[in-house]
Amino acid sequence: MSYLKRVLKSVWHFWFGPIELIRLRAFEICFTASFLAYFFVARFFYWEEWLTPAGYHYPRGATPSYLIDPFPLLSGWAALLLGAVAVAAGVSLCLGKWRRPASGVLFLAAVYIQNADALSAYALNVHYIVGFLVLFLSPGPSDPGNQSLSARQIGSAWPIRTLQVTLLLQLFTAGWCKLQIGDWWNHSDVLWTHLQGPYRNHLSAWMLRVIPMWGFTVMQWSAFIFELVAPVFLLFRWTRWIALIWGVGFVSFIALTMNDLVYFCLQLASYLILFLSAAELSRVHRSVSGWWALFRSRLPGKKEVEPSAP
Repeated sequence: MSYLKRVLKSVWHFWFGPIELIRLRAFEICFTASFLAYFFVARFFYWEEWLTPAGYHYPRGATPSYLIDPFPLLSGWAALLLGAVAVAAGVSLCLGKWRRPASGVLFLAAVYIQNADALSAYALNVHYIVGFLVLFLSPGPSDPGNQSLSARQIGSAWPIRTLQVTLLLQLFTAGWCKLQIGDWWNHSDVLWTHLQGPYRNHLSAWMLRVIPMWGFTVMQWSAFIFELVAPVFLLFRWTRWIALIWGVGFVSFIALTMNDLVYFCLQLASYLILFLSAAELSRVHRSVSGWWALFRSRLPGKKEVEPSAP
């Protein structure tokens, strides 16, 4: 076999070969849960202003050139029906029931949200469109009847690879734009100014009072460098944990200090899960299941269950 054929065979196996799907299932649960949090906490509390003519929306023909004309707005009962259908599909997908119909419904809901109110739908919602489309098109596990994280499911690798590449491109392009057309390279106070704008919350207000300017410069460069080097670090096993720990700190800082960006952080954390190995996720699942069983056994009226012998 020629060298080129061996390379092509390796590439094909990497993208389409069989792989354990625990990473895809964990992503599916966390990604869908982040969508439900974003959909209801950040948006549906204001459903009348968001999806009905009661709020302000771009009039047809007045949208920016890079947007299509907005979709028709909903009546009150139709908006509530959309919310009910979306939450039913989200819960179904988290439970592993009717995966393809549920992911298809959430994909269509994300598409509608993106084009009904372009002012409030931003990159966060675009990622939901991409993520639910990949989940809808994915062939599914080898045993569709058992969707537990503890079950060893085998399937094609392409959904996981596609989502991994999506995160790598997002991180690198974000860092590259900061480097090429942003102020992050030439100014040391960009993060400091961001925390004083509409993103400010109580914690960031406290930080602005007590942390010296050089502290914000260090945090700014840490975030900037992370976006540039994480796509490389995540590719190699011996540097992956550095990127994952760095990424957890990155999303935690944004979630804690920037108002309403917690939903973006939950979504980004869902993508980071895809870079854990199947063995690592299995260990995490066993640990969480053990702690949950212990917690339930300590509840009033529950018998304490002794751990079974190995």
